[in-house]
Amino acid sequence: MRPTGLKAVFWLLMIGTITQAAPGAKDTPTPVDESFNLIPAGSSVVLQLNGVERLKQRVNKMVENALPDQSKKIAAQLDTLIADALDGRDLKAIRGDARIYLAVTDLPKILEAPNVIVLLPIKDYDDFKKTFLRDDERKTLQKEKGLDAVSIENMTFFLAPLKGYVALSTDPENVKKIVDGKAGGLSAVMSKDTLQAFMNSDVSLFVNLKDINEKFGEQIKNYKMLAGTIFNNGGGLGVQGISKSQMDMMKAMIETVFQMVEDGVGFVLAIEARPEGVNLRLLEQFGEKTPTNEVLKTSKPDKLPELATLPGGQMGYSASRLNLKGSSAASMLASLVTADDEDEKVKEALGKITKEIAGYDQSLSLSANTALTSGTFAIVESKDDAKMLAAQVKLMNTLKAGSSFANVSLKDKPKVEEKALKAGPFELTKVVTKYDIDKSVAGLPEEARETAKASMKRALGGEELTTWMGAADGKFITLNAKEPADAKALVEKYLDSGKSVGKDEAFQTTRNQMPAEASWLMLLDGAQTAFGVFGMLKDTAGAVPGFPLAMPELKAPTGKPAYVGIALTLKPEHGSIDVFIPVKAVNEIRKFLGPIFNMDN
Repeated sequence: MRPTGLKAVFWLLMIGTITQAAPGAKDTPTPVDESFNLIPAGSSVVLQLNGVERLKQRVNKMVENALPDQSKKIAAQLDTLIADALDGRDLKAIRGDARIYLAVTDLPKILEAPNVIVLLPIKDYDDFKKTFLRDDERKTLQKEKGLDAVSIENMTFFLAPLKGYVALSTDPENVKKIVDGKAGGLSAVMSKDTLQAFMNSDVSLFVNLKDINEKFGEQIKNYKMLAGTIFNNGGGLGVQGISKSQMDMMKAMIETVFQMVEDGVGFVLAIEARPEGVNLRLLEQFGEKTPTNEVLKTSKPDKLPELATLPGGQMGYSASRLNLKGSSAASMLASLVTADDEDEKVKEALGKITKEIAGYDQSLSLSANTALTSGTFAIVESKDDAKMLAAQVKLMNTLKAGSSFANVSLKDKPKVEEKALKAGPFELTKVVTKYDIDKSVAGLPEEARETAKASMKRALGGEELTTWMGAADGKFITLNAKEPADAKALVEKYLDSGKSVGKDEAFQTTRNQMPAEASWLMLLDGAQTAFGVFGMLKDTAGAVPGFPLAMPELKAPTGKPAYVGIALTLKPEHGSIDVFIPVKAVNEIRKFLGPIFNMDN
């Protein structure tokens, strides 16, 4: 059965996304094609595909590097998929190295009367009509409103040849504007960074948030008010298994998302296939005079070379220079780690200390993890390092049995032993925290408690945590280690530059694929991370009624690390996230997941 409506156009674009010559350097600017100036300025959504054959070659090269023993089979499967999708169409009249565009010009009517423009790069207009259109479609070709008109999947498209392109649209006025040179201007909405993100990719999607806010502004505000009401009521009335602080965190997250939409000018989702791996970029451009940009005005990305100084042999690494004070995003992040108590006096004291800590200089934050959620080694570079240590010790001494820390109940008052261990220049304070996991999950339905307890234990690294903290030379450090010898060894490893993760070739490979400057960077061993996530899913699967799959036991990955990279870049009027997945990480993940999920087939 043939696809109906706009599926024919959709499949043409999808063919390109799975079918593109060798990539250039990751930061090489791509000049804006003249073809982009054919897109109407009022377009709400634009999808761009940078050459069908070009993308096919890039994807095939990446797959060959990631799964060399499966690449031929995957290529054959793609060829079959493409043949089925084409449904009798011939692409020989399409230029394989030129961009394809699909634009939606009237988003409110997308369901009832789709108003779209498709720009296809062609070698010859007559050949295009003879080869791309099927026999039944060519029979419907006729002149209408001064243009060629053809019925494709029961929809009338108007066609006109351009220099190297053919324009197709369900609205003849769109085509006439393009032919008469009255279209274009969308690039004026986009900043240099936004335009580069859109054009420097193999496949990209641009959402005109300025246009969407103009057309749907009232609806967006109403949904924002409704969400606020729901969370306020939920926080006040109580939801089983969810604390007020968790509800506040979710509310702050929702408010941040709505604020980003309201303040947005444009949004880009871009995918780039490289021989080393695949890169996904999400970028949003904000209005100059918006609350979001007020926060971003002082943001300045950094090369974050300190990330490479962290001790090797860990699962994940991060470094950040963020300035989010006063923003809803800052509220959301702060709510992730909370100290609370039912006693109002204790609660007030904890709140004051937490606020005090948040006010100290934290110019750079570094961390290294030995597991997905535990085993953290963290460093904050700060001129207030000694004050931060004193405040943290004060906070732990203020907590008592029954208090909650990071939304987890405490069984006993934390045991604090100051200057318990000397490691390099650091006099480390020892803190032993015992969690009351039974109390933490008491609000959940009875059938979900055991699986929730298992998941929480995994996340916390057990029911008891030994933390060490110290300050020296403008650095405040915290680390988790049960034995003093292990704590000392980790600090000394950090102080020994010859044992830093920056010496790791896999680390260097991923870091070189990431943006040169960022506000926050994280590198995670792909296989170890996937193993940790799988374990968490296994722990929580029983909490889902009727969960259909039995989660098998897995052996921990033993291969060399291959790091997935994540970068957050904040600067005036822009915020972006890059995710890079190296081909070696794909291969390592497949090694331990493949036999279970029959990935060879």
